[in-house]
Formats: sequence, structure tokens, C-alpha cells
Amino acid sequence: GMADKAKEEFYTRPPKVGGWQSFKTFLWNSETNQFLGRTFASWAKILLFYVCFYTGLISFFFGLMALFYQTIDFTTPKWQQSSSLIGSNPGLGFRPMPPESHVESTLIWYKITDSNYAAWTTKLDDFLKPYREPDPPI
Repeated sequence: GMADKAKEEFYTRPPKVGGWQSFKTFLWNSETNQFLGRTFASWAKILLFYVCFYTGLISFFFGLMALFYQTIDFTTPKWQQSSSLIGSNPGLGFRPMPPESHVESTLIWYKITDSNYAAWTTKLDDFLKPYREPDPPI
């Protein structure tokens, strides 16, 4: 009667099974026809979604590639000299390293005497030497 109907509405715990049996049921559940916890229809929908999604993604990528390749001249660079991002005078970076006697600190300190900061200027001069020499004739 009424008591039986009320009892059916409540969740009943599935029977206790071992770990191996539980794993086998997860792989293929013959009661619900589920493979890895999903029905055939569910797997088909997921597969269809990912096929459509990646087809769209790949199409978008190759569409943009085709558009990009339309702007390229294969005989000369697109940007040259002053019209390029770095211009006709590119920058040069130099990182002064401390002398061996003060290798534990990267702080640059000196007194206002030529001999005191000579180590720093010598390192900078040595670094710039190849750029100051004229290019050898070709």
C-alpha cells in the first residue's frame, strides 16, 4: 500500500561488492549498458561535439594562416631598417658583473677617483671594443 510506495521513493544503497567487481562493473555495466560510466548515446554525443569543436578550431587556425600568408612577400622581408620595430639603431645590453674581490654583492659602489671605478669602465670598454672597430672589408 501507501507504506510500500513511500519506501520506493527513498534511495537504496547498491549492494556491497569487492574492488575488482566494482572496477569490472565500471568498465561494462550490463544492467544499464554503460561503458566507463556512459551509455552509447552519451559517448556518441561527446564524440560528435569534439569532432565538431576540433574541426572548427583547425579550420579557424588554417583560415588565419592562409590570411597571414597572403600578406607575406617571399622575396623581401616585410619590415626593414627604420620601418621595422627595432629601427636602424638597435639597442645593446650590458650587465656589469662585480669584481672577484666583491663577488658576493652586485651593488656598484666607488669613490670619485679614476682608479676606483676603472674596473667598471674597463669591463664596459672591453665589451664595446668589437662594436667600435670598423667592419673588415668583404
